[in-house]
Amino acid sequence: DTQVKGDASVNDFAKPAIRFGIGINQINLDRYLPPVEKGEKAKPATPETAAAGAAQLPVETLRGLDIDGKLLIGTLVYSNLKLNNVKLALLAKDGKIKLDPASAELYQGAYAGNVALDATGKFPKLTMNTNFNGVEIEPLLMDFQGSANLKGKSDINLALFSAGSNATDLKRNLNGQGGIKITNGVFQGVDVRRVLQEVEIMIENKIPGKPTEGGETAFDRMTASLDIKGGVINNNDLILTSPGIKVTGKGMLANLNDETWKYNLTLAVDETTATSKDSRYNIGGYSIPVQCSGLIKNKRCVPDVGDVLTTILEKSVTDKLLEGVGLKKKQPAPTTTTTQPTTTTQPAPTQPAPTQPPPEKTLDPGAIIEEGLKGLFGK
Repeated sequence: DTQVKGDASVNDFAKPAIRFGIGINQINLDRYLPPVEKGEKAKPATPETAAAGAAQLPVETLRGLDIDGKLLIGTLVYSNLKLNNVKLALLAKDGKIKLDPASAELYQGAYAGNVALDATGKFPKLTMNTNFNGVEIEPLLMDFQGSANLKGKSDINLALFSAGSNATDLKRNLNGQGGIKITNGVFQGVDVRRVLQEVEIMIENKIPGKPTEGGETAFDRMTASLDIKGGVINNNDLILTSPGIKVTGKGMLANLNDETWKYNLTLAVDETTATSKDSRYNIGGYSIPVQCSGLIKNKRCVPDVGDVLTTILEKSVTDKLLEGVGLKKKQPAPTTTTTQPTTTTQPAPTQPAPTQPPPEKTLDPGAIIEEGLKGLFGK
């Protein structure tokens, strides 16, 4: 059961001055919120989004606020997310509103931030500092959306500034810096290294097929810095390291104004060996450029498989392999007729031409690679 303790007061109802100090042992806000439509999920209101919403109020209303209060919550459930030791301190006076501190413990990590809203000018100005430290991603995603394809411990920091009286202006004027770090991570649903190995072996054996589905890809560390200008989020130093694989990235991660992206990834695969059906293969030693573009929600990323194919061919110098992948025409088989110097050639008897077997299906290595990489980069 929820228990509330504390005090609150309102002085001068014509121009109210609100003071409060409230402690709540536990509360599940989902019980008091209107139900969301089936298949949808309520978006949790963070101190940052609450401040952005407040910035859209008339400046006269914001200037008239007179609030000094503190709120402590032992356990909070909101949109099925679970937070502990929530602390909020709100101060509003003469058009300047400050939420500091705002902190909580969540998913083996911690959140700490502060928000300032200045409504003394023509348009509200919003300053936000946000830090998540040591937050476990998988249980957070499981609680929030019911599924998770990513594990790892995350650190996220953001220092943002914006100005405007509506959502469009706030996005267009958003500027700042940030950084992301995930350690001891796992991408679930695909084993990147295994898929690439199987694709290579298919080409070397000249036998098309479908790479094994499922599995997971562990990675040691992923880091990326964020540069935000005019509502456009850029990154030029993404690095993800995994056994045998390194991913780098740079470009426009997101344009919040039109919800598009234009980002370039490069997946570098270390050279190694693999065994399949008692045969040993030299594999890897190539890079796969991946171009992501279009609407962010479509998650469209297209790999360029040219370097993969080139590297595989460079590692096999025999004509047989070149013929097998269709990059070199098979030479006509040498004639088996032996020339006899003293024999007169007799005309062949007239007979129907033998039925020719259908031509062998040409193996398209590019198609095999692209099919194999669908599981890694989407359609």
